[in-house]
Amino acid sequence: IELLQQEIDQLAPAGSNRRLLIVGDGPLKAGLQAWSRQVGTDRIQLLPWQANIAPLMRACALFVLPSHYEGMPNVILEALACGRPVVATATDGARELLDGFPTRLVEDRDPKTIADRLIASVAAPPPAESLRESVSKLTWEASWEQLEVLLAEAISGSVR
Repeated sequence: IELLQQEIDQLAPAGSNRRLLIVGDGPLKAGLQAWSRQVGTDRIQLLPWQANIAPLMRACALFVLPSHYEGMPNVILEALACGRPVVATATDGARELLDGFPTRLVEDRDPKTIADRLIASVAAPPPAESLRESVSKLTWEASWEQLEVLLAEAISGSVR
């Protein structure tokens, strides 16, 4: 989050129609509330944890995940499934999920680079359908079918 905080004037300039929406709870909440009041609640909106964030994602222009560490961030899959561009720091899981979108990964955790990628993604987003297609095969059904094939191969001795 600190990467976004450092570039808030570029990401959501005062008087613009751009806003930063932060969803979730946790140990940073009180500090984020104070920062939001300081910067302006017209530029930063804080919402508590949501069980279903798909409607929020569909309402946003893009999704950003500026994490220090992520295993396999399902939230990236959810954003792509909603047809939203994703910009993320290059953690292991994010790197794997966004492999086909190299301009969406920020390797060096530089706040200016993240801001530039976010603004570029808003200005020229990839087609929503291509983003949805990129995760269309990542379903429970597809995973189950793949597991069935691997188990059948293992049982028959024809493992690749």
